Amino acid sequence: MNKVTKFLLGLNIVVCLSTWGISSIYYPKLPDRVPIHFGSSGKPTTWVRKSPLVLLLLPLLSLGLCIGGIVPYIRNISSIKKIQEPKNRENEVRKCDLLCRRYLFMFLILNFVVMYIELMSNKVALGEIDRIIFSDYIPLVILPIIIIGEIVFHSLLKKCGKTEDSIGWGRFG
Repeated sequence: MNKVTKFLLGLNIVVCLSTWGISSIYYPKLPDRVPIHFGSSGKPTTWVRKSPLVLLLLPLLSLGLCIGGIVPYIRNISSIKKIQEPKNRENEVRKCDLLCRRYLFMFLILNFVVMYIELMSNKVALGEIDRIIFSDYIPLVILPIIIIGEIVFHSLLKKCGKTEDSIGWGRFG
């Protein structure tokens, strides 16, 4: 795993832990009813009784995203180590690392969104704000970031002299 991949994994872990921190800080302060669904205007449409399960839903989602970013690497690195030729092994490790970076980048964006929603929904529950701010702009922010990430990923593939078909989508998907 190279430095960029380790950095992305570390950032995912920090955002995941931040989501857990936000949840644990706000939990004692929250009222008996908390919002779990928001309409397109950002205002809450569904409220439920406060319970640990409801409040751990987003932190658990964040943890799942963090784990999901590293699974392709873990799943394939053991089979790559069995390759005898050093040059082929190095090439396969590079391909595996590139794909892991791609997943970690996409899951990092989703983790930021989960953390933001956790923070804003807690603020709505406490009455600090009346709706999730910028809820209708989240897709407009995420889409360009993902597109930029895809462009960077494909340029890295070209640098390695690879095509999409040669990185083994079937093994990682």
